[in-house]
Amino acid sequence: MRMVGRYALHEPPLGEGSFGEVYEADDTRLPRRVAVKLLHARHAVNPKVKARFHRELEAACRVAHENVIQVIDVGEEPALGLYYVMELVRGTPLSDLLVGDPFSWARIQPIARQIASALEAIHDAGIVHRDLKPGNVMLVDRGDRGELVKLLDFGIAWVEQLDDEQREDLTGTEMVVGTPAYMSPEQTYMRADRERLRLVVDRRSDLYSLGTILYEMAAGHRPFGGDHIELVLAHRQTEAVPLHRVGGVEVPRPFCDLVERLMAKRPEDRFPDAGSVLAALDAMEQSQTAATRTAQRRSPTESIAQTELRTAMGEGTLAAAIDEELDLAAGFRRPLWPLGVLAAVAVSVGVFFAWPYLAGAPDEPSSATTELASAAAPDDRGGRAAIAEPAAPEAEPAPSPVEAVEAAPAPVEDAPAAAADAGPEETAPAEPAPTTATLQISTDPPGSAVTIDGNDKGVTPLNLEVDASSRQTVELTLTQAGYKDRKVPIRLDPSLAGSVIVVREEMKKRGRSGGGGAPTGGSRDPFEDL
Repeated sequence: MRMVGRYALHEPPLGEGSFGEVYEADDTRLPRRVAVKLLHARHAVNPKVKARFHRELEAACRVAHENVIQVIDVGEEPALGLYYVMELVRGTPLSDLLVGDPFSWARIQPIARQIASALEAIHDAGIVHRDLKPGNVMLVDRGDRGELVKLLDFGIAWVEQLDDEQREDLTGTEMVVGTPAYMSPEQTYMRADRERLRLVVDRRSDLYSLGTILYEMAAGHRPFGGDHIELVLAHRQTEAVPLHRVGGVEVPRPFCDLVERLMAKRPEDRFPDAGSVLAALDAMEQSQTAATRTAQRRSPTESIAQTELRTAMGEGTLAAAIDEELDLAAGFRRPLWPLGVLAAVAVSVGVFFAWPYLAGAPDEPSSATTELASAAAPDDRGGRAAIAEPAAPEAEPAPSPVEAVEAAPAPVEDAPAAAADAGPEETAPAEPAPTTATLQISTDPPGSAVTIDGNDKGVTPLNLEVDASSRQTVELTLTQAGYKDRKVPIRLDPSLAGSVIVVREEMKKRGRSGGGGAPTGGSRDPFEDL
């Protein structure tokens, strides 16, 4: 074991990055395990850098939030250099779970909210993380309570300055800070170029990085691909394919719009702060919860009401149904007078049809009743004779009401014959559902050859129909003399059938290097520490 201050480091390190190594360690003063990040010695040469490091980590020590790793201590060891101590969190990095399959909306929603909440906490403390990526988001399984998000690593964070103090940090003027796949456009410039272009890396840069993480979770892949230089240029100039046009994505449209705003190229077009992102996510969740509750209570309740009403009418117990508690909407009681009117109508109809039975007459006349009807026919004087007993003793007695009902033919039996006479109803044939999507491909400059699986499709600009009847991934290859080949994967899905997928790519000249105007003449690679 090596000692760093009062902490005994366990070998080997838990992880290593460009700025330092992280060790599990024992606190020799308290019975606890911690994580110690030991920065590389080259970052502690400049006394201004050391002073700034202490200021930034002291600010991180003041952040107390369940979604932010707790920074416990910060110090410097003469033989080993600068270090800081954090709580030891055992979980799974989000990067280990992003294996190419889209996350479900049910899982994205709580993770997105917790990351935004963590950013709000550190931003309120004046800290900009500058390296928000899946590898710095730890997920801790809490069983029935769900996953807990922990935002890690303040190694390259810095405190926003309100004065004109020279901004010395752990990087030089010829180094780009961050992880290329998740950097904001303004982060892709070296510090000297940012000052020349008046670009500022502030809390809105962290929001852009949040947008790229949410995009990858929803789509199953990053918004941009390529090497470091291609990624940098894509973040600066290329618009990501909107989430709602990516196959396999199952998130609400408002969430797609939220991610698109987070990934706006200009900082002023993004959300102003993490609190605004949280408010948007909360509004989205409340809207979905309200819609779910409405759907859950409306359909079953209406079905129960209709069933009970039909049963009550069939059994002649409508009054009992009226007395039942059939609240058709939560929070209020319906008025009873419509059901009273309905009861009166039902009773009247029942009396009308039941009257022959109550009067002792059957529904269908027998031979005896026919003779009685004849006896009641008009006489020669225009009047009616009184109904007398049947004269013929051999006449059959009239059947009882029950027998008459059973003997009466059902009038509805004629309905099928009438329907058959009318002939089959003619219906217009349904239009077949679309099975293709349109790829609208353009490049800058135009004239790039487009191939799919080795088959030539033409040159840009080009509209191309592709099969979207099943889930598949097609890879476009764009080639042009003097420019690097571009490979663009397109995920297709039946939900994209009939839609237009816009593909806009900037072709990169061969042999191009640099990263935002790096000085020439033996300058070091600005991306060597990424």
